[in-house]
Amino acid sequence: MVFIVNSGLEKKYLKNKKKIAVDSSSYFSHNSNNDIKLNSFFWNKLKNTEEFSAYIKYLTNKIFPSLCKNLNHLHGINFSQKTWNIIINPWLNSYLESTYFRWKLVESIIKKNKIINLIYFNNLNILPIIDLRESKDNFFYSDYYNQFILQRVWKFFKYKQKKKINFFFKNEYLRNNYDYLNFKKKNKLRLAQIIDFFSAFIFGKQKYFISLNIGKIDYFKLCFKIKTFPLKGIFWFRNQAFFKFYKKKIKNDNNLRNQIKIDYKLKNDFEKFLLEHFNNDIPQILIEKFKEIMLHVKSIPLNPKIIVNDNFYIGSSIFKFWLASKLENESKFIPVDHGGLYGNGKRSLHYEDQISDTVIKWHKPTKSNQVQLPVLHFRNFFNKRNLIQNREKILFISHDGPKYPKLFNTGPLSEQWIDQYNMIKKFYLGLNKNIQNAFFLRPYLFLNNDWWLKKRLIKFFGEKKIIINNTEYFNLIKKSKLTVCAYPKTAFLQSIISGPTILIFDKKFYNETKRNKFFLNNLKKSKIFFDNSKEAYIHINKIWNNLDDWWQSKEVIKTRNIFISEYMSQSENPLEIWSSFLKTKK
Repeated sequence: MVFIVNSGLEKKYLKNKKKIAVDSSSYFSHNSNNDIKLNSFFWNKLKNTEEFSAYIKYLTNKIFPSLCKNLNHLHGINFSQKTWNIIINPWLNSYLESTYFRWKLVESIIKKNKIINLIYFNNLNILPIIDLRESKDNFFYSDYYNQFILQRVWKFFKYKQKKKINFFFKNEYLRNNYDYLNFKKKNKLRLAQIIDFFSAFIFGKQKYFISLNIGKIDYFKLCFKIKTFPLKGIFWFRNQAFFKFYKKKIKNDNNLRNQIKIDYKLKNDFEKFLLEHFNNDIPQILIEKFKEIMLHVKSIPLNPKIIVNDNFYIGSSIFKFWLASKLENESKFIPVDHGGLYGNGKRSLHYEDQISDTVIKWHKPTKSNQVQLPVLHFRNFFNKRNLIQNREKILFISHDGPKYPKLFNTGPLSEQWIDQYNMIKKFYLGLNKNIQNAFFLRPYLFLNNDWWLKKRLIKFFGEKKIIINNTEYFNLIKKSKLTVCAYPKTAFLQSIISGPTILIFDKKFYNETKRNKFFLNNLKKSKIFFDNSKEAYIHINKIWNNLDDWWQSKEVIKTRNIFISEYMSQSENPLEIWSSFLKTKK
């Protein structure tokens, strides 16, 4: 008898049993004695990834307008779809992607196995979910949520589609293990937050609210140029300010939720399954706690006409609701890129472009509402490494992903992260000995429950070659003779403007537009980008002793100047350009 493994939670019940893992997340959680097979990963086929994103866009376009209409009726308000988009997304997009992804995993196993056996936990319940933050922790990191959703899917196939699926029921009580209230205790108020609190009562009605992570000096200078007191709202919009809503967790109100009727013509079984559970899965801030949080944001003494922000609008529930209330009172919002890709990719959601008439981008405009302004984040890095005398280090910057997939079509997913680890090892072993001796590596540090790349890298390279401390990392990136990046996002853009840089990644993990592919091919011709590690280390071994001959060649200078102009504009007077632009907004 062969059992399907959904997560690591079934491990103690399946000792000495033959097993097939739904995907690599459960495989690596469970595989201690090589006693488990791995289901082939449908995401490895490009055709599947393109169809996936197109379908998520289709679903969003069907569900979102109906949800907005229902929520307006439920709460007796008349928010526009643009305002609701700020509040509802990116939750809706992430919810649809993560649910459909798990559906496709189950579907792929059923196609290959006539009889399915699996452990089913009777006492596993993730609901209720409060907001986007809790949802994302569940979608991307939680074994409990993964097991919970997969059990739902298996149940649908068993009872609605009459598939041969045997449940082995367990009555063990399971609960999610993320303690938000404990997290709150560890984050006490800082002096800057206290100053921010009192400043809001004095300067809250000024024209501009500017909250940007561009470094303290540039932030103060920009505020001075537009005659605005520097007030970021860090007291009002920090995550800890929202935790009182977790403290008051209540059950879902079925009477309220049953009033929501998502109305569109269903075209397949997944959509039937989705709408069976959709009302129950909506975060409570959109239903039970909606009026409470709207009342809360009314007490925030910030009433600007122009709101400029690069991070709160994505993940802070309080900021989203405050922003929504201001837009309904005719304030204007200008979202700003908080990080960069070498392009936008074929994501199913371009959130910033849908919530504002003006969006400040790092790259040149691809839509009518986009404006490219100089990237202020990188001012301290510009041309820092172009003089390479007495530089001898090579810094490799790696990436990582959460245990369960997110940001589809913008990088590796699930088991694909292991490919990056293997690529780094192959790259390192191909370098000449003297370059290996100068090699240091920066792992991606900002995820929990990841693909254990940091641990794998430390085990292979040893702790002395791994750069964990941020100060040490930023000092090293400015002093390195060569920087190598494993992903085409912020770290690569930061590196290429500072000095000699090489980019290595497998193009199949980044499903890009024709426009972005064109510029990537230019980088490849100039030997800045490589799609395999062998060609990269051969090139580095060849140029190491005369790096300037390559980096300062006419062809390479032209290529990188065109690329930088396209994806991260620079200027001698960037703050003047920013202030002039903001002064035109009324």
